[in-house]
Amino acid sequence: MSKTICFAISIICFLYTIYAGSVFASNLYVANYSGNTITQYDPSTGQYKTIFSSTGLNKPWGMALSPDNNYLYVCNSGSHNVVKYDFNTGQYLGTVINTVVNYPIDLLFGPDGYLYVSNHGGDTVTSFDLSGPTATLKRTFSVSTPAGIAFDSNGFLYVGNHVGRNIVKFNATTGQDYGVVINTQNSGSSYAVVDIAFDSGNTLYVCNGYQVSKYDTSGNYLGKINTSANNLYTGYLDFDDQGNIYVSGYWQTPNKVLVYDTDTCNYLSSINTYGMSETKSVLFYNPLSNPQSTIPEPISAILLLNAIFFFITRKKLRSL
Repeated sequence: MSKTICFAISIICFLYTIYAGSVFASNLYVANYSGNTITQYDPSTGQYKTIFSSTGLNKPWGMALSPDNNYLYVCNSGSHNVVKYDFNTGQYLGTVINTVVNYPIDLLFGPDGYLYVSNHGGDTVTSFDLSGPTATLKRTFSVSTPAGIAFDSNGFLYVGNHVGRNIVKFNATTGQDYGVVINTQNSGSSYAVVDIAFDSGNTLYVCNGYQVSKYDTSGNYLGKINTSANNLYTGYLDFDDQGNIYVSGYWQTPNKVLVYDTDTCNYLSSINTYGMSETKSVLFYNPLSNPQSTIPEPISAILLLNAIFFFITRKKLRSL
């Protein structure tokens, strides 16, 4: 009997390992502007996996996950709205914001739980409370041609001024405008600012031309990731949980995503998005790094199964 139990538990562990490899795998999500789709890729191999959704999209640009990682919000720059999807199934859940926003190109949730939207055509960044049945406008920040938006570890809002080639800073709670805190032309690039994002160490990364510039929160220039050797005019970026950065191509080089090491600034690999019609934003997601997840992490689950196996086997052996 103990051998039968041992075999059964081994099979269960084996099957669960295969299951976990697919369910818990990391994914890279790419918004395709002209193709009106959001596609998934395997970030470890660069292989195309599937279309996450092609419903409800009209020139999709920025993407943001809800704080609980259950919903994906997407900027529709073509229809001047924000739409919502079930992140687990890809089901289209409709429009959540269709007023105030004007050619939205980026969005993210702030530390206050509100959704912040960069309205490139309206010269504003607007925040919304989504906790009720309809979105409620909370605050409006005035910025000329806003592009990427980001929050530092202290909760301050940073906004890329696309045409002005600089970064402005706000107190998201009070609305206080601190003005320009970073002039991105000091990085040696005169190109416009597109996306911006902070890493876990509070370093700000800025897509401006054929490079990703790095700054601290005091505005000091820290160097750059040079993408010119790979012919990548930088558009949008996101980080994985290994310290790597995924950078999408912009107008001149729209159909690829390149991966770089943020410590060494070295090029690592590329993801070919040809045929996906003008890549915009990218979003990296690893379910194992999700603190909200209620699903047991694979290794823990396997150890639990082995513990159960040991207990049952020991009990059976004692009964012999």
